[in-house]
Amino acid sequence: MIDPNHERPDRCGTCRFFDTEDFGPEDRQGECHRYAPIALSGMAWAGFLSATRSDEEGEAQEISDSGFSFWATVMNYDWCGEWQAKSD
Repeated sequence: MIDPNHERPDRCGTCRFFDTEDFGPEDRQGECHRYAPIALSGMAWAGFLSATRSDEEGEAQEISDSGFSFWATVMNYDWCGEWQAKSD
């Protein structure tokens, strides 16, 4: 992990690919848009959570296999080596 107190000009927070639109103004995190979003099927994500969920009667229900994607979440002090300056 990179020390957030170490000053370095080429960090995610100053990179053109760093997007904070889905985060609050005080958050130090954002999404890296350097590469395409990571795609997972619903069942792949279910492997992280669980393969089933319970309904009101306590019977197991399968999670649907609908796909989704997400951008990599990074901190503004992170660094990957592919930094590019933001345009004015």
